[in-house]
Amino acid sequence: FKIQHGDKLTLASIWEEMGWSISLGYILHFIGGGVLAYAIALYDWQGIVIFFLPVFLSSFAFQLYVSRVQAYVDNLENLVAERTQELSKSHDELQQLHLAKNSFLSVLTHDMKSPLTNIGLYTEMIRMRPDLLQKKPQYLDHIAESQQTLTQLVNDILDLEKLEAGHEMTLNKEAFDLREMLAIIADQQIQRAEEKQISLTFQADDVPMRIRADQFQLKRVFTNLITNGIKYTP
Repeated sequence: FKIQHGDKLTLASIWEEMGWSISLGYILHFIGGGVLAYAIALYDWQGIVIFFLPVFLSSFAFQLYVSRVQAYVDNLENLVAERTQELSKSHDELQQLHLAKNSFLSVLTHDMKSPLTNIGLYTEMIRMRPDLLQKKPQYLDHIAESQQTLTQLVNDILDLEKLEAGHEMTLNKEAFDLREMLAIIADQQIQRAEEKQISLTFQADDVPMRIRADQFQLKRVFTNLITNGIKYTP
């Protein structure tokens, strides 16, 4: 009552709210006392047993009922706790997937800068000096390579969708000359290195270095290493 009514608690408010139960309690006490006195007069001490036995049985049954209800409530609480834990775990997994996705998109964005920069550099050089194509026709090959790289990056974004859908991403393994691939990457980055007055050279034997791997993924790795080296070297 004190919690419900606060400082406004008075005897009048208690009687107004609980008067019916108080009156009913007195009536039941009078009836119960009369029945108990009648039972004692007729059956002596057995009358007390006869009178209180239903009360004890009812109390015991009610206690069993309360214990079962409590067990049911405890079971519900355990189920709620388990579901909450599962939801929390699912939320953590989704958050980790979201972070992985953001990281992957960040890498793709970084990868896109290199081929876009290459296309811009070679296009500008050809535009300023068209005669360069006669001396270095490989510039067109570099532009085509960069365009293919961008196409593959777009395909990587599609691969990301496959990963989110639960599919595995397979590597496209093929036989190729690693030495030739590295020479092309170095040649593509020379112009960028020269702009920062950095010397970039590629030295290797003329013997082909044949390997079987995912050429595009390796190209991404070496391109990132070289571009980062140029970018963060004073």
